[in-house]
Amino acid sequence: MMNDLDRVIADNTVLGVQYIVFPYMDAASRPGVDPDQFRQTVARIGEIGTKVRDAGFQLLYHNHDFEFAKLPDGTVGHDYIFSATDRKQLQMELDVCWADYAGFNPAQRLLEFSGYIPVVHLKDYAVEGELDGDPYALIGQEPSQAAGASSGKFEFRPLGDGCMDMLAVIRASAEGGARWLCVEQDEPVAGAADRFEGPARSMEYLRKLGLR
Repeated sequence: MMNDLDRVIADNTVLGVQYIVFPYMDAASRPGVDPDQFRQTVARIGEIGTKVRDAGFQLLYHNHDFEFAKLPDGTVGHDYIFSATDRKQLQMELDVCWADYAGFNPAQRLLEFSGYIPVVHLKDYAVEGELDGDPYALIGQEPSQAAGASSGKFEFRPLGDGCMDMLAVIRASAEGGARWLCVEQDEPVAGAADRFEGPARSMEYLRKLGLR
């Protein structure tokens, strides 16, 4: 997207999608690594958002946990992304799991940015013990196997099976005007027969809440 935006727009035109999502920020550009490079990347994302909008799409930014690191002036990186860009250029695809893991209340964030989070990634998780290291490296690992000899374990879970207050998130999504709730199961559930078991359990959880 940074280097060949025309190709991205052309591909998405064929697909007929409504949103184009900036999915990930490389390590060198993150707020906790290189604040100046981070600001330059955010400026570039704003330029991309203008071009994407001119092509008939809306650009969204999908977060992980690292965007919530603070810049030297105390500004949260995730806040900076959306304060430094026009909300017509860039809106949010909030991954509630990573926002929660980073220590932010996702339901509160959904209301704070009401009207500007059309897509919400619903994802639950659980942490056992104390994590020491990158959670991505700890996914699905037993503490004795985890990178960095962590004493903890990080695991994605189906909706309702983890530590998230998912009902509060769903209510805030509706109140904040979200158009799509997307269930995301990054890795298979521990002990699952296949990759479809986790999403199926999540959909059953949503059906019990009366969602279709």
